[in-house]
Amino acid sequence: MKNKMKLFSSIIGVVCGALSYWFNSYNDMYIGEINIYYLMAILSFVSAVAFGFIYKKYVFKIPIYFCAGFVISVLGRIFWDTSKDSTSHNLFPFEILFVLIIIIPSTIVGSYLINFINKKILHK
Repeated sequence: MKNKMKLFSSIIGVVCGALSYWFNSYNDMYIGEINIYYLMAILSFVSAVAFGFIYKKYVFKIPIYFCAGFVISVLGRIFWDTSKDSTSHNLFPFEILFVLIIIIPSTIVGSYLINFINKKILHK
C-alpha cells in the first residue's frame, strides 16, 4: 500500500504539473483566464485533500511525493523548451523555486486540514 501511495501521488503530481505548466507558452502566465500559479496552488491543495481521504495513514508523506512529481513535470517542460531554444529558460532554478514556493505550502495545508478532519471523523 505504501509503494502504491508513493507511485500514485507522484503520477498525480506529474499530471497536475503538466496541466498547469505545459499548456502555455514560455512567457505566458495564463491558461485561458486562469493564472498558472493559482492553478498550481489549487491543484496541489485539492490533490493533497483527496489523497488524505484515500491514504489516511500516510497523510504527511503525500506532499513529498506529490511535489517531486510536480517538479519532474516542470523540469520536463524546461528541458523540452531548452532543447528547442537554449535561451528560453536561462533562469530555470528560479522557476523551480517559484513552483516549490507555491505547491509546498498548498500541499502541507491540505494535508494538515485533512488530518484534522480525519481525526475528528475517526474519534466520533
